[in-house]
Amino acid sequence: MQPYLQEAWENAQVAKRQAKDYVSRAPTQLKLAIMCTTAPALLIQLFARFRASRPDVKLELIDGTAQSVEEQLIGSVAEVAIYCRPDRASDSRLNYLPLFREQMMIVLPPTHRLTSRDQIEISDLAGERYVQRSFCEFNDVVDSVFDARGVDCEIVYRSD
Repeated sequence: MQPYLQEAWENAQVAKRQAKDYVSRAPTQLKLAIMCTTAPALLIQLFARFRASRPDVKLELIDGTAQSVEEQLIGSVAEVAIYCRPDRASDSRLNYLPLFREQMMIVLPPTHRLTSRDQIEISDLAGERYVQRSFCEFNDVVDSVFDARGVDCEIVYRSD
C-alpha cells in the first residue's frame, strides 16, 4: 500500500506547487469596461472596496456606451464590465452579477407646477421640456413609456 500512498502524496505536492505557481503568475492588472452613465459615487465606493481587498491589482478603466462596453467584453478587450442594457435580453456568452440599483428621478426647479405633488404620473409630464442624456441606456425605454401613454415631451437639451 505504501508505494501507492507515496505516489498519491507526491502527486498532491506537485499539484499544490503548480497551483501556487499559477497564483503567483496571476495578472496584476484588470481591464474593467464601465458604462459612461454609471453614477460616479457608486463606482468610487466599489473601487475603494476592491483596492482594499486586492491592493496588488491595478485597474485599467475603459469608458464607453453600454453597447461598446458589452462588445469589448465579448471581444475579450476587457475582462470584466459594469453596464446595463435594459433594451436587450442577457447574452448567453456572459455571466451577470447585479452590483447595485440606481434610482431614476425627475428634477424640477422649485417653482415648477409639479413640485408640490407627492406623486407624479407620466401623463403629468405632457408638454414639459426635457433634458436628455446623450448616451443613456434608458432613452429608448423612456421613449417607449411616453409613446405608450401618448405623452410628448420637448427635448430641449442633450447632455453627457
